[in-house]
Amino acid sequence: MAAALGSAAAWAAAAILFRGVGAQASPAASTLLKGAWSLLLLGLLVAWLRPAPPTLPELLWLVPSGLLGVAIGDTAFFAALARLGPSRTMLVGSLGQALTVLLAVALLGEHLALRDWLGVGLVVGGVGFVLRADVASAPSSDGEAAVGARRELRVGVAVGVLATLAHSLGVLTAKVGVTDASALSATWVRLAAGLAGLVAVQALRGRLREDLAQARRPDLQGRFLLGVALVAFGGLWLSLLALKHAPASLAATLMSTEPVFVLVLARLFLGEPVRPRAAVGAVAAVLGAAAIAT
Repeated sequence: MAAALGSAAAWAAAAILFRGVGAQASPAASTLLKGAWSLLLLGLLVAWLRPAPPTLPELLWLVPSGLLGVAIGDTAFFAALARLGPSRTMLVGSLGQALTVLLAVALLGEHLALRDWLGVGLVVGGVGFVLRADVASAPSSDGEAAVGARRELRVGVAVGVLATLAHSLGVLTAKVGVTDASALSATWVRLAAGLAGLVAVQALRGRLREDLAQARRPDLQGRFLLGVALVAFGGLWLSLLALKHAPASLAATLMSTEPVFVLVLARLFLGEPVRPRAAVGAVAAVLGAAAIAT
């Protein structure tokens, strides 16, 4: 459970670091840059620790997990981040945890106790409560700027939901893929599969050269290196570690506390105010996570 919460905190910190990247690089370029740094850093750790590689049956699950969670999910995440900012993006993503729970129960045969269900309800209800507060603050006039802002919000929510669905499906396939494999080697394979899939798609679209040019920008390297270190060693590795040792539904729900961490970090490092409604939702989500972890 601690690994799941640590993963949520790492993803939240990375989202703060990646804030504003959308104005400098496309979502695909951002995913390629993040994936390249992740493969390098994790590859060095794999070479040092030499964990057991996944078996062929495990690869058959980890490869589609990477395609879903990295190639599709991460690219859609960066598209949403550029339009919604870190807080709203994480909030939209957290709404998908209910889907993960239902799929885990239906497809993996997992069972939750009544207290667990109450915790799930508190987490999802809390982050949904915060999201409603953020959406309600969108401009409501008929001016060109207000119409454009609402359009960006709708598009951002749509790609955020796509990222959530892809990540949820990736979580379930990874759950099967890491039953016996090392979490570290499984993470590397998942990243490699997702990055290879994205490279192939962008090459077929004729966009790979442009994406690589954007990804090589020196001003993005430092921000992505630090963010990737958090994501690779915190977010992804800890998430797979949590999935390996806990039911997918519970691990995914604990990882849905990312918006709570984002609210705190945005206040500390960006000076963004936390409205009372947002604070109430965050407290509900934390209480739900505590109910599940105990």
